Amino acid sequence: MSKPSRFVLPHTGHSLVPGKRTRPPKGFKLEVTLVLAPSKAIPDFAAGAPIPTDLAQFDVTPAAVGLVTAFAVSNRLTVDSCDPSRRLVRLSGTLFRMSVAFDTTVKLYTRGRRTFVAHTDPISLPEELDGVVIAVLGLDGTATAAHTTLGVGNVPRQSAVPKAPSARSVTPMTPLALATGVTADADGAETDIDEGGRVTRITMDDFESRVLTNYAVPRIGQIYNFPEGTGKGVVIGIIALSGGYIEADLKAYFSSLGLSVPTIVNLNENQPNQPNNEINDYQVSQTLQILGALVPDATLQVYNMNGSLSVDALHQAFSTAIYDDSTPHIIVNPWVFVENPVGLEGIGITGPGVDALESVFQMAVMRGITLISSSGSTGALYPVAISTGDTPSGSGMAGVNLPYPYYPASSAYHV
Repeated sequence: MSKPSRFVLPHTGHSLVPGKRTRPPKGFKLEVTLVLAPSKAIPDFAAGAPIPTDLAQFDVTPAAVGLVTAFAVSNRLTVDSCDPSRRLVRLSGTLFRMSVAFDTTVKLYTRGRRTFVAHTDPISLPEELDGVVIAVLGLDGTATAAHTTLGVGNVPRQSAVPKAPSARSVTPMTPLALATGVTADADGAETDIDEGGRVTRITMDDFESRVLTNYAVPRIGQIYNFPEGTGKGVVIGIIALSGGYIEADLKAYFSSLGLSVPTIVNLNENQPNQPNNEINDYQVSQTLQILGALVPDATLQVYNMNGSLSVDALHQAFSTAIYDDSTPHIIVNPWVFVENPVGLEGIGITGPGVDALESVFQMAVMRGITLISSSGSTGALYPVAISTGDTPSGSGMAGVNLPYPYYPASSAYHV
């Protein structure tokens, strides 16, 4: 009996997984998201086509849902949810059943404190789902999102007003150092290169006074000609994949500006505000503080996730925010991946993940939502560890800064 024909989802395989295999706990179940194609092609309004007003015309058809459901049942997977408007089907099952269904070997790995699933062989699906399923999210956790706060270090809890990073945490490769002509030696002393190319030594106090000038957020708004107004009636969604905020910190910060704490609504009832990681808490708090200082009367809706930094988690967060009953006017996202145009292993987001997120971003634009994502605190440079096999440390890895665009900021559907 011949094997049923299948098609391969491009850019879903790996030659290696950066982690150590581990045994899954008893009863371990994996959840995945199948992102389905719209029932008809969405016009390329990023290139100037008119933005459609009838969004229901792009809902997934019952026939497409039936094909996916039949696929799940035949592979003993559970259909947890199906949303035709969001074009999503959530499935769950054991690692073995997932491996059989998607014709790849899905295993559990650990790397540091992270536990994630991954596979090496590409994902494939029955040919009847070709043109129906555009991405399968949740089978590959090798790539993780990061926020782009620069030089945070260890931020103490109950820190009141966040301070600028220490001068010693600014590396020679940051745009801040490059723009001022100031770099830091390995011993922490600073060197200044003047317009004539002469190199002189400067003190730490000089460095801090020239580089680490603090501006209150309202003043930054004035410098950049931020529009006048308080944001009354505006709803701003904030993506919080991990971390949270401490109310006492926000109260102290806004009090220092002579402002009240803005209206903050925590959404996703299963994952309320959960401060759990100083670096991630800093990012969530910083986002709330900046927005609350610029538009103090706006409502800030925080979409809390479960701490996962996967492509699937980012997709779920955006999808939840975009289709929320209290639709935000703006969605702000500080979490990013890097694009990977040259295919380095374990670096950044690949084709299916981009396709899935672009599909959600299209719907956001059609619903009149403005999308804003971080474009990085270090310009276009992204630190990458590359295997060399002959480094002095013997580790076989060397660090290099490569120019990668940050995604989703690079999406045509973001401002």
